[in-house]
Amino acid sequence: MDVTGDHWFLATILLQAVGAALCLVMVFGLARAIRPRSWAPWLSAGLLAIHGQFMFEMLSLRETVWFTLALLGVAWLLLKRIPSASSAVALGGFLASLYLLRPTGLMVCGVTLVFLAWNAMRLESGAVRRLVITLVASALFVAPWQAFTCRNFGTPGFFPTSSSGYNLAKGADPELARVTPWIDADRLDPRVRELTDTIPGTEELATDKAFKQIAIKLISKNPRRVIYRSMASAVEFVSPLPIPLGTGTLKQTASGLTIENFRPDWEEIAFTPVVILLLVSACGGLKCFLCRKEGPAFFGLWIVLVFLAFLAVHALTFTKTRYRLPLDALLAVPAGAWLAGFKRKREADDADKNPWP
Repeated sequence: MDVTGDHWFLATILLQAVGAALCLVMVFGLARAIRPRSWAPWLSAGLLAIHGQFMFEMLSLRETVWFTLALLGVAWLLLKRIPSASSAVALGGFLASLYLLRPTGLMVCGVTLVFLAWNAMRLESGAVRRLVITLVASALFVAPWQAFTCRNFGTPGFFPTSSSGYNLAKGADPELARVTPWIDADRLDPRVRELTDTIPGTEELATDKAFKQIAIKLISKNPRRVIYRSMASAVEFVSPLPIPLGTGTLKQTASGLTIENFRPDWEEIAFTPVVILLLVSACGGLKCFLCRKEGPAFFGLWIVLVFLAFLAVHALTFTKTRYRLPLDALLAVPAGAWLAGFKRKREADDADKNPWP
């Protein structure tokens, strides 16, 4: 704030805009690496550019744009498979950034390291060296945060935040179904916090541990309801409609929580057709990748497993569309490749029907 003075807000928005532009460039580059002589790069970047929900989030004062850039960085290094120590160090840095920016970054780290280990087990040239360097680099980048955690809480933490139990408790809360997908699930925060009023002290790790116990009790009390709620959360995660659908005010009544003054978010809902096109095209593109018809099967499988890992986490807790948006940037790559292949097939069919110029 000292550097930008009173213009810190504008400076932050401009920095976020630069990050959003870099996301488009990286998606263009990934699509070009897969389909170099086609419309795929332009279609992939174009799909993301007109994805209103994505672009709005990129300009918000949140970490999403930087998480997306780190995710695309990992995708680029996996796709290119550059056999050098510097690329392995960069991969370790991107994985560490994902781990530190969001709890779900741990899922990307896990899936990516499994892929690197699989390559090492297959005795691919340089795979063992790349795995070791990536692990060491990731550990070095994460070490300062773990040292801070250990110094302040007395023990290092496996998760990058101290809210895993809290999110699990919120996901198991029976009132969550009344709130989502209509308004932001974070509106439940004051109510969920009341569950810990009896916990002595304010130490974060102890509080989060208490939340885990509360979540276990809520799940064991009615497991069927929690399963249904998890299935609904999974549907919400892949929904082309924005979650939450709007804004409103929570009010406690004798029958439970109700939502008053609900207002749909029409600005984001208007982009639903674009999201449908992206998701459907991505499914077609990933199918082609995995069947080795178009693009690398290895890269397609990595995208699928990362997506499923995110889906599982948010099914167990709760979801919002913004949690999926970094994945939409990844999905734009196979989506553009599939649309380009579809366009090329139509042109070939037209040429067969009209052989004369």
